[in-house]
Amino acid sequence: MAKNIEKILESLSPNERKILPHLEEKNIVKICKKANLNKVSVIRALEYLKNKKIIEISAKKRKIVEIGVNGAL
Repeated sequence: MAKNIEKILESLSPNERKILPHLEEKNIVKICKKANLNKVSVIRALEYLKNKKIIEISAKKRKIVEIGVNGAL
């Protein structure tokens, strides 16, 4: 088992290694700040970790509507 973990660790890219300690955040923006990476790099690293079956990703979609000046009361 230790050899499997060692192989997995060797296969990780620098960005994957940067985000691993911050996955408990469960928020891309927070992971970006803590890992000092941009959003695209974090999303890409998360996808790579998912493809390697190291993590599972679940996403929640939210619809945000911003009211302009004309819509304010």
